[in-house]
Amino acid sequence: MADEWRSFIAGRTDWHDGRLHVVQLVDVPLPPFLTGIQAVDFRQASEERFRQELRKLVGGLLGKADGRDLPALPAELEIPSLPTGRLAAPVRARLVEWLTPVLAKKTLRLSVAQSLDLKAKGLEGQDSWASAASAALVWATGEEEPVTAALRIVDTLRETLEEDEPDRVAALVPLREELAAVRAESPQRSLIDLWLQGVAKDHERLHPCRTRWSWGSSNGSTSSCR
Repeated sequence: MADEWRSFIAGRTDWHDGRLHVVQLVDVPLPPFLTGIQAVDFRQASEERFRQELRKLVGGLLGKADGRDLPALPAELEIPSLPTGRLAAPVRARLVEWLTPVLAKKTLRLSVAQSLDLKAKGLEGQDSWASAASAALVWATGEEEPVTAALRIVDTLRETLEEDEPDRVAALVPLREELAAVRAESPQRSLIDLWLQGVAKDHERLHPCRTRWSWGSSNGSTSSCR
């Protein structure tokens, strides 16, 4: 990734002026060369925090470097709910933290790669073992629902390493219990189920808009919905 980054910014001399925006889609360890970039964080559920981060983003787009002079937001701005179907960031961080020293050992790394059907060279090509651990979770999850996949990965790791690393594997027990509890709270967690739930939420939000628009049109007036 470091080589790709350097190659990309080599042709974009204006990236220091706020013309380049990097989006972090998954909670992963960032390589050192990205840690100095100014960032906004929308992962918090607090409406106040979301508004503050959005003001910082808009300020950056407008070229306002001074964080004390941020633009105001419309009062009617609707704050979106957090996306469903993700592995909770703290849980994922604990799994990455557990897996990092495991991948640092060649013999264990080869065993893990084989058991999760991954390529060891792909893990070894990451910038750090923490990045390799994060990448391993992404690759091993694939298109599977994240919590279900995490349970499968944890069970696979326990089965693979429990004979040679019993103390290390014991640390996975509370993590697995937590994942199992989350799974039990919402057994219908396939990707199609999560997608249908999202469609239903969108319908609940947009249906009143459609009703107001239809009423307004029948009376020769117009209506808008944000």
